[in-house]
Amino acid sequence: MTKWTPDIIFVDAAMSSTYFLRRQVVIEEEPPVSQMKVRWPALFTEREISKEFTRLVSKDLSKSFFEGLDGNKPKDEDNSIARPAVPSDHEEDVIKDVVIGILVVVENVMEPIPSFYNDVVLVIEEEVVMRHLRDIPNAFLNLMSLVHALNLDYPKELKFTCEVIQHLFIGLGSDSDSIAL
Repeated sequence: MTKWTPDIIFVDAAMSSTYFLRRQVVIEEEPPVSQMKVRWPALFTEREISKEFTRLVSKDLSKSFFEGLDGNKPKDEDNSIARPAVPSDHEEDVIKDVVIGILVVVENVMEPIPSFYNDVVLVIEEEVVMRHLRDIPNAFLNLMSLVHALNLDYPKELKFTCEVIQHLFIGLGSDSDSIAL
């Protein structure tokens, strides 16, 4: 069997024309992520996640995020937002109880933020939804886009963190959100 490359112009047009139907399904039916992956697999690609976020909030997430990050992060601060794993770990054990998260697969690395990754993976509702992402910031952008595109609630323990990120780094939200900046 020969491998084929999808026609991105066709996929873009199809995803754009089905946006309102997809939003209606997401809002009214609140299907699990696994069902959304089967129904709209193109939504779980980096290209379409970015486009979906722009359709949803009329903003370029990548540009907003990196501008916000540059403007708000102390230069000497180094935070890790990812869970480390090694290739020999069983995937089911590592993603168990993960509501939303980024899984970074590394080998023989001792530093908190390694310079080389075997894989960077997105996990939502204990399911791997995307693999082979370039790096942690890119994975984070895709994760935030999917949270918005799939109308997911932030996990209770991360609610305020996510709202701050949404306000400061992405430029979304209103004064009625639960945080006080």
